[in-house]
Amino acid sequence: MRKYIKIFGLLGVLFTVFQACENEPEALFLQKPFEMSDEYYENLRAYKKSKHPIACGWFKQWSGKGPNRVNYLDGLPDSLDLVFVGWGGWQNMDEARLKDMRHVQTKKGTRVLISSLITNIGVEFTPLEHNIDQASREKFWGWDNNNPSTFEAAIRKYANAICDSVYANDFDGYDLDYEPHWGGHGNLASYNDRMTILVEELGKRLGPASGTGKMLVIDGETLDPSIADKTTKYFDYFIHQSYQATTPSYLDTNGWGYAKKAKFRPDQYVPAVNYEKWETGGGNFTDSEHGKIPAILGFAYWNPADGTKGGVGALNIENDAKHEVNYKYVRQAIQIMNPAGK
Repeated sequence: MRKYIKIFGLLGVLFTVFQACENEPEALFLQKPFEMSDEYYENLRAYKKSKHPIACGWFKQWSGKGPNRVNYLDGLPDSLDLVFVGWGGWQNMDEARLKDMRHVQTKKGTRVLISSLITNIGVEFTPLEHNIDQASREKFWGWDNNNPSTFEAAIRKYANAICDSVYANDFDGYDLDYEPHWGGHGNLASYNDRMTILVEELGKRLGPASGTGKMLVIDGETLDPSIADKTTKYFDYFIHQSYQATTPSYLDTNGWGYAKKAKFRPDQYVPAVNYEKWETGGGNFTDSEHGKIPAILGFAYWNPADGTKGGVGALNIENDAKHEVNYKYVRQAIQIMNPAGK
């Protein structure tokens, strides 16, 4: 980690610059991107490739256009490892988004994944002319509710369409949002055998078993422990929506304990905060050593008893840019997990 000290030292300089810019009257000047040295970016990319607790987030405000840097992937912290784009962003790729994505991928080593909620067959990946209602979607995918023998082929076709979407614009992978007990139920999500088929097919082209370098992560809930032997091996990370966590014991039991049952390793477990509560860094978190602190910092300090966690994440990560220092708490969390000079 010592070789990356320059990165984090320069990030400290950026904090100061951001604060100094607060009093400047020209909005366009305020939002001007910073360009660092070639050596800085080389070290940054090397850091991203190293084994370390990651920082990641779901980014809703992506357009790649306008004077406000919060609309750009390039406006996110340089040391952010993964960013998940959904909510129509990846489905509406234009020149501006593509240019923005290529910049952070190639220059900063940031990995950009598409994200979608898995519920029913075809959701979010059905061509518009067939995306009229559930019946039209099922017909397109070859799914016949009266003939279960059609299900497997339809699921595999759907999985490959997801993979095709990743490869079409050279995204770095796919984030499978799985929440069957939190409103995300459906004719796929509510059935373990069908989810097993989906994950196995995705795993041929994405994730650690594929050998492609493309990532496959799951967030929300883990798949049922009864199918863990067939599914967990296909995922790089499980990102747990730990939005209710206020103490380390919650993460120990309701977070990591939950992931452990699904046979994830500690370094695959990534607790995430909800940045709808951006003012407090995702809510309040209390532990015996640090007292009451922002949740994302509490998650950064915490580790399971079994080993080092996989990192931390944030939903609505762009909200952290509302602080006087852009991405104030995300930057602090990264420093806690990966301190400069170590």
